[in-house]
Amino acid sequence: YLDFPEKARDIKNHYGKTEKFIPGICIMSSDTGDCSLKVLGTFRVGNSLTVQDEVLHKHIGDVDVEGIIKAVDERIFSEYAKLPDKLCDLMLVDIGDPSADLTDEENQKANIQAYKEVVTNAFKELGILKAVGVKARNILLEKMIYEAAEDIHYTAYDICVELMRLPQRVSGLASLPQLQKAVGRAPYIEYLQEK
Repeated sequence: YLDFPEKARDIKNHYGKTEKFIPGICIMSSDTGDCSLKVLGTFRVGNSLTVQDEVLHKHIGDVDVEGIIKAVDERIFSEYAKLPDKLCDLMLVDIGDPSADLTDEENQKANIQAYKEVVTNAFKELGILKAVGVKARNILLEKMIYEAAEDIHYTAYDICVELMRLPQRVSGLASLPQLQKAVGRAPYIEYLQEK
């Protein structure tokens, strides 16, 4: 695992958010398994590791190092620059009614309902069920909804960050790599309420 914390500082300083998104790569080699060389593009958010994309070299022929480097540059490093802009876009997507008075009990209920709908739809779009199974998906979904505050105006950015932090909640889960890959797509989905 190689992290690039200086890039995280650049992102944080430029966009002024408290969360640190630390880009990195994971390089794996194997004589057995699905490939002889794998490079994963990663982002660390808190204690969670998310997988953005991967470059694989199958167990066929010699490894073309220059080809691997070019593929990593095109498919992984070029994507690092897109994340900050996408996160900024998500800051502009309100969940629920941003003008609602959240000291009012009815508005609080509507706010939580909107949050619940958006999170539930995000879980579906990310394929969390396929990644971790029914039991773990239900636990993660219920916990995320339970921890939402009734009196906070949420944006898609807030939900995206929480989704990217899900892997730190399930250490030891056999399907953790699938979850890391699923939530790595969180910045790139639509955050929609049910109609």
